[in-house]
Amino acid sequence: MELTAVDAAASNLEAFLSFVRGKLSPNAMSLLDRAEWRFKRYEPLVAKSSRQASKRKNLKNKVDVEALILREVVTSLRARNKSNPTWSFAEAGLSELGDEFRLFFEYLSNYNGPDLLKICDQHWPLILDEERQSRLERIADEEKREERLNMCKPFVRPFWIFFVALCHSLHEGEANDLTATDAAWLGLIDEVIGQDEPTSLRRFVEGAPPASENLPTA
Repeated sequence: MELTAVDAAASNLEAFLSFVRGKLSPNAMSLLDRAEWRFKRYEPLVAKSSRQASKRKNLKNKVDVEALILREVVTSLRARNKSNPTWSFAEAGLSELGDEFRLFFEYLSNYNGPDLLKICDQHWPLILDEERQSRLERIADEEKREERLNMCKPFVRPFWIFFVALCHSLHEGEANDLTATDAAWLGLIDEVIGQDEPTSLRRFVEGAPPASENLPTA
């Protein structure tokens, strides 16, 4: 059975995380674990809210979207604490609701935000396979950009949302002392000067193959 773009992207993300773990220090692996936990916790909620928002014609402004998010957060908190008889919204629940809402809203704003669109716009030839690129060649010029974005987003979105989760995780805890190589493999810096690791954005743009080893194929 042929994988959908969403399934393929999820599989590629799992392959990347499995591969990159072998390149990281213990602190960086701990950070990656926290980011993965956060991603798995929020990504389904963000995807569901985004689908609902796109289907509902009555979401006419920011407040309507915020109300939708609040409903999703309330549902999530109730489900998470259903086995805790001491938990209630009147106690710690309201504080949790505020924190969850702000974080969830930030995730949702990145789901289809300008940074995601910029990545798709700039790197679509590297993201789309030959068949999809061929389809674009048959589309009128004025329609190509929107079609490129729609084709690219399912492939890029899991990686982008995971990176958002990673950045949030960097603000938590104290065991976030990363090496320069850690930062390069996690996409936080472009390259480590003097090291021949295949993480260099410059080498990627120039199209030069890594000298020391080959990256895994998707």
